[in-house]
Amino acid sequence: MSTTSFTEIEEEIQDQEQEKKQEPKTKPKTKKATEVAAPEETKNNSNALSTAYGEEGPSAEDINIDHLQIFGKSSHFEPEGGELGCICINKETPLSREREALRGVVVHTRKYWKENVPYDDDTTPRFANTVDEKKDIESTTEYDGTVPVCDVTLLVERPDSFTDDESSASIFIYEFGGKEFALAKYTVQKSQAVRENFGTINVVSRARRTKNEDATDYYFELESREKGSGSRFKWHQFVLKGTATKAPDEAVAFARSLRGE
Repeated sequence: MSTTSFTEIEEEIQDQEQEKKQEPKTKPKTKKATEVAAPEETKNNSNALSTAYGEEGPSAEDINIDHLQIFGKSSHFEPEGGELGCICINKETPLSREREALRGVVVHTRKYWKENVPYDDDTTPRFANTVDEKKDIESTTEYDGTVPVCDVTLLVERPDSFTDDESSASIFIYEFGGKEFALAKYTVQKSQAVRENFGTINVVSRARRTKNEDATDYYFELESREKGSGSRFKWHQFVLKGTATKAPDEAVAFARSLRGE
C-alpha cells in the first residue's frame, strides 16, 4: 500500500501553484477544481472540518469517492427512472426525489473561488484558494470577477426508499451501526448555494460547540430544492440542514479517520 497521504498530495499541489505564480502570466488552459487546496480561512480555523487526511488513514488511491448530481432541465445526462430534481449518484442512479432528504455524516468541506467564465464559454476558469489569489484573478480577468464554490463530502446513508439491492451492493459499500453508507461528494457554486451548504455546516458546528458537542457526531440532511420561484428561470439546488439525530458511532469514527483525527 502506498504511504502517500492526502495531506502530502495537497502540499505538493500548493508547491506547484507557487511555482506557476513565478512564471510569466498567461491564462491557463486547464486547471482541476478537484485538486485545489483548502483556503487559508479554513486551514487557520482549528474548529473547521479539516481538509487534510492523516498519514494513518487510507492513501489517496485507496479511497473512491462517488459524485452526487441533481438531474435538471439542462443536465447532460439522463438517469434511468430519474425525475427532474432527483439526486443521482455518478449521473446514473437516482437516490432521492426532489425534497426527499438523504441523511449523511459530514466528512470534508472545502470553500474556494472560481473565475466567473460564462457557462457557454470554452475558456477554462482559474481557481483561487485564498483571498489574495481571488483578488489576483479579479484584477486580471476579462469576465465578471469570481464566484464562490464549495465541495462537501458525506457518508450518505442508504435511504429506505432505495430498494434495489443489486445496485446498492456497488453503491452503499460501507456498513456502520447496521446501516449501509456511500462515500460521495457534491459541489455547489454562487453565493446562495454556498450559504445553504458550507454556511449551514459552519452555523451548525458553532451552535453545537456552545453545547460542548461536535456537529460531526450528528446526521445532516441533504435535499434537492427548486429555486427561482416567481421568475422566468428555475433550477434545482442542493440544500443541507442539520438535525438532532446522532449518527452511528462507527460512521463518525470512520469520517474522523479520513480527516486524520
